[in-house]
Amino acid sequence: MLLISGYYKLPAKTQYWAYNKDLGLQIVKNAIYRSRFQELKSILHFCGSNEAENIKNDRGFKVRKLIAATQKSFVKLGIFEEHLAVDEMIVRYFGHHALKQFIRGKPIRFGYKFWVLCGVSGYCYNFDLYCGKSSSDDNRTDSLLGSKVVLNMLDVVEEPQSYRVFFDNLFTGYELLVHLRELGFQATGTVRENRLKRGTYSFRFDTNEEIIFVRWLDNTCVNIRTNYDTVEPFQKVQCWLKKYKAKDSVSQPHVFKNYRGYVRGVDKPDWWISKYATTLRA
Repeated sequence: MLLISGYYKLPAKTQYWAYNKDLGLQIVKNAIYRSRFQELKSILHFCGSNEAENIKNDRGFKVRKLIAATQKSFVKLGIFEEHLAVDEMIVRYFGHHALKQFIRGKPIRFGYKFWVLCGVSGYCYNFDLYCGKSSSDDNRTDSLLGSKVVLNMLDVVEEPQSYRVFFDNLFTGYELLVHLRELGFQATGTVRENRLKRGTYSFRFDTNEEIIFVRWLDNTCVNIRTNYDTVEPFQKVQCWLKKYKAKDSVSQPHVFKNYRGYVRGVDKPDWWISKYATTLRA
C-alpha cells in the first residue's frame, strides 16, 4: 500500500478505499480493509523495547532490522553488474528527527542520508542509514569516514577481482585505493585539486603501490586516482570554449571516459525515490 501511494497519488489516504469512479483503487480494496490498514500503520514497530536497551549505541536501532532484511533481499540474486558505484543518497524528509540531515547545494537538502552501492543500471546492492559518528565497527574505527563507507558497502561482494568500483572525492583516498587493490578491487575516484590550462592533462604514477593520479581540465579541473585504469588511449570529446563561443574537440584520458560512464549508478535510484516517494504519513 505504501509503495503504491508513491506512483498512484490521491489527496487523502482514505480515498484509496472510496467508491467514486475517479477515486479508489481496487487492488488496495482487495488487499486490506481501511480500518485494518490504519490500525497497523499506527502501531507498526521493528524493534521491541527490550531489544532497544541492548543497542543504545545505534541511533538507527528502530529500523535496523528492516534495513538488514532489505539488504539481504537486495543481494539474494547476487551482484550481476561488473561496474559498481558508491555514493550518498538523500531521502526527503521535513519532519523533526535527530537523524535528519541538511546538505547545502543538493537537489534534496533536507532528509535522511544513506550510503549506497549501486550498479550502472541503478539497481541497489547495499545501503545503510547514516547515523553520525559511530563505533559499531571496531575493525574500522581508525579508518576515515569515506574509506569506512566504501569498505562497508563492498562487504557484500564475494569476488572482488570481478568488479570495478567508482566513487567521488568524498571517499577517494590514497590508502583506500591501495587497500582495495590488495583486496582485488579495481577502483577509481575523483580528487579535489587545483586548475590546469583548458584541455590539458598531467599524471603521476606510484610504482610501488601502482596507483596513478591524473588531472585533466574540462569545464572545471577534474582529478582522479585509480589503481587499475590508464591514461591512454585518448578519445576526443566536445567542450565549450568560452573565449571563442564555440565547441571544440579536446583529448580526454581514458580513465575519465570510464569514470563518467559508470559512476552515475546511485543517481538513478536517488531520482526514482524522489519521484515516487510515498505520500502517506502516520
